Amino acid sequence: MKLRKSDRDVFYTEIAGFDTHDNIATRLSERLIEVNDGLEAFVTEMKDQNIWDDTAIVVVSEFARTLMPNTGLGSDHAWGGIPFIAGGKVKGGQILGEFPPNLATSSRLVFEPGIVIPTLPFEAMWNGIAEWFGVTNSVDLSEVLPNKEIFQNDLFIKSDLFL
Repeated sequence: MKLRKSDRDVFYTEIAGFDTHDNIATRLSERLIEVNDGLEAFVTEMKDQNIWDDTAIVVVSEFARTLMPNTGLGSDHAWGGIPFIAGGKVKGGQILGEFPPNLATSSRLVFEPGIVIPTLPFEAMWNGIAEWFGVTNSVDLSEVLPNKEIFQNDLFIKSDLFL
């Protein structure tokens, strides 16, 4: 970053192949190995450059998958996904939001065929990430998160996510 005279950078990458309508066991295993290998290499590089404490990795998906298999031993589109954040100064080891007590049975958070209902909006984590990134002015945060006012009570702040 010093060569580019930049205080902050954002790098974006994506991996396809999670639309597993059939043969989920093989496809998911292959994708997760690829994700793990990429994350492992990136974390190693950030640590080697001594900037791991200044790094936040955010992993999200634009949709989730059902918990129960379909007739092709795959999964179908669903609602509640599980994004995660990692980094040297991330408060790790915590689940934010409500997680279903049992994924195998229907409840107020899981309905057939294994669709999980999210308890927090997608914006919840992005408020704290935006603050960590340096966006602290209320007007600027509203520009970054246009639905911020709708979900005001469900948003995390920087100190919820980072040390």
